[in-house]
Amino acid sequence: MTLDPAQIYVLLEALGIGMLIGIERERNAQKQGDAATAGVRTFALAALLGALCQFAGGWPLPSRLALSGGFGPCRNSPRRNPSPG
Repeated sequence: MTLDPAQIYVLLEALGIGMLIGIERERNAQKQGDAATAGVRTFALAALLGALCQFAGGWPLPSRLALSGGFGPCRNSPRRNPSPG
């Protein structure tokens, strides 16, 4: 699979948007005094994965949704120790 410049720009755009959303989430969590459950890296990777799935076609999308649904119970589990260290 070779990428032309238009596809590279789409990947960079998705990466940038994901990073901006992650920065905004981290800042809002910091202002409220909470720990952010997902930040810059998480949203950047999710946006990049979404763009790659769009390039690859329709079959990776259901597997991506299944994987992200599988992480839901982990995210909603209560924290034993809220300190990040």
